[in-house]
Amino acid sequence: MKTQSIIIKYLSIFFVFSFFFLFTQILYPQGRNIVIKGDNAAPVEKKMPVEDTIEKKVKRELKIGMGLDMGYAMPSNSFHDNSFTFGGKLSFIFGQYFGIGINGLFHKLSVLEDQNAFSNGELTNAIFDLSLQGRLPIRQKIEAFLFAGINYNLNNFTINNDVLNSWKELGIDISETIDNNMGFHLGVGLDFFVTKKLAVDVNIKYVISKPNGSWIFADQLSNIEINGSFEKLNLNSLYLGITLKYFILTKSTIFYRIKRRQK
Repeated sequence: MKTQSIIIKYLSIFFVFSFFFLFTQILYPQGRNIVIKGDNAAPVEKKMPVEDTIEKKVKRELKIGMGLDMGYAMPSNSFHDNSFTFGGKLSFIFGQYFGIGINGLFHKLSVLEDQNAFSNGELTNAIFDLSLQGRLPIRQKIEAFLFAGINYNLNNFTINNDVLNSWKELGIDISETIDNNMGFHLGVGLDFFVTKKLAVDVNIKYVISKPNGSWIFADQLSNIEINGSFEKLNLNSLYLGITLKYFILTKSTIFYRIKRRQK
């Protein structure tokens, strides 16, 4: 639990600084040249020569890719076990610096009895998320990206049969349910392009999910029921994932950029 909190803390710090770095690279991709004259002279900005008005062809690409994802989930709730995940991804990459991701993943995990939440059982979780990506080419075949967005979680909880039977022996039927909910996520990743159309995506993300739930105790003889609710259950998790993606379409467009001489 302590180790995971540290990982989440440093991941958040890395995300903020990486986003700032990516933003400055997009705004100022070429940087500035500084010339220093003399030993004690202050730095003097060297103005870059500007060409006459020209028309320049620039290629922009739209890449659409799809892939299969495998990963490992580490819940922040100590009553929930770690589990393997699997799912799929759909990616839209516009040029070099921007992208959109649509992802879905599925996993089952064991739940230990918690007096403030669920009994012993199994939680099934399907997550569908929409992400905005800021991207930065590092090398010819490697692209880093930051992403954040919203997710919709389909949740289902099943009580362990031994727990159900033990209550039935006392003449009581019990049920516990969990609601579907909206959540948020953020993360970082790398795309390694094996070929122009085949890439391996390695990523880490943190998902924030706080669904509600309910419980019912029913006496078999009198049919009297007692019910209650769970508020903001902790389903936050850290996910490590790897995806094999194939880009099924690459579309290029051309536009003209005009430069003017400064006086």
